[in-house]
Amino acid sequence: MRIDAHSNFPEVAVSDLIPLREVAIRLNINMSTLWRWRKVGRFPQVIVYTRRKQYVSHADLVQFEQGLRGH
Repeated sequence: MRIDAHSNFPEVAVSDLIPLREVAIRLNINMSTLWRWRKVGRFPQVIVYTRRKQYVSHADLVQFEQGLRGH
């Protein structure tokens, strides 16, 4: 199954999407930090399905994590 939430988002497999709450747990940060990073453009593009269902692709998250570690 694939999802294309908005026409400006690339097609991403649903199994490759990670909810933002899980991302915050994985990065050991508060949701407010994640929102702040999004606001200033430091965080990867988020796929918004509904107001409460927002995701980031696994590939984007891995790339972001590597950038945090300086790789």
